[in-house]
Amino acid sequence: MLEPFIWMFKTVGIRKHFIYLCSVFIFFFAVFGLIFYLLNSVDSFIFLKPVINLIWFIFLLLLFLFFQGYFFELVGNIISRDWDIKADNVYNSKVKTIFKISLPELHFFKFLWRGIASFFAVVLMVLPFILLVTTSSAVIVFSNLSRLGVVFIYVFFLLFFPALLWNYSIRNSIVAVFNYRKVIYLMGNYTKNYFVNILLFILYVFVNGVILEFIVNIFAKNHTFFAGHHFINIVYSLILLFVFFVNYIYSLYVFAYLLGTIAPSEEV
Repeated sequence: MLEPFIWMFKTVGIRKHFIYLCSVFIFFFAVFGLIFYLLNSVDSFIFLKPVINLIWFIFLLLLFLFFQGYFFELVGNIISRDWDIKADNVYNSKVKTIFKISLPELHFFKFLWRGIASFFAVVLMVLPFILLVTTSSAVIVFSNLSRLGVVFIYVFFLLFFPALLWNYSIRNSIVAVFNYRKVIYLMGNYTKNYFVNILLFILYVFVNGVILEFIVNIFAKNHTFFAGHHFINIVYSLILLFVFFVNYIYSLYVFAYLLGTIAPSEEV
């Protein structure tokens, strides 16, 4: 039950990957800082503000797509994981199998391209469900249902998404999100594991949200003090940014494991 939350700490190369991801984030953050400075501090650049805003948006989007691509590469490696045997004592019969996961090879442009492809894959994945519930006939049907019935239908559709993303991650093809036969197969044959991982995902999102809200509230309660001490405000803001970044990276590994293990590796 705890494996999704601790597996990354036992994986070879995790420190190298964390340093690499931090380096990419720091580079983009430095660029953001420069753009912010030009946008707000230099009057001579005022006529370039629309261009600077566009560049800022592009850099932010590239950063998101990079991490998105890393996530799906990681999920693909988890799906195609190997097995290893662990025995505490050769004289007893307690032998258990454990996952042997290899982290993806670090390649910036590969992750960026995978992130771009995953964006279109997610759009294609969601589009049929949006069309399904926004057509005139669907609106008529929904208007005759109770609120609970409508919620049930939406939840039913959402349950398809993990299997669709699982199939996309391993196939690395945007049309893989249309393989509904595979979705039904995974949900029907690995129902317990499928829904346990979904419940763990919901639980993690809830607990993580409570923790982040607590951290933000601490900053909000001391906002007046920080505003009056510029240097302390900067330091605290950087610490807060780092905490959110580490939480984001950790969440990527948790979500990747939960998504990659909804079915055994034999299904690849």
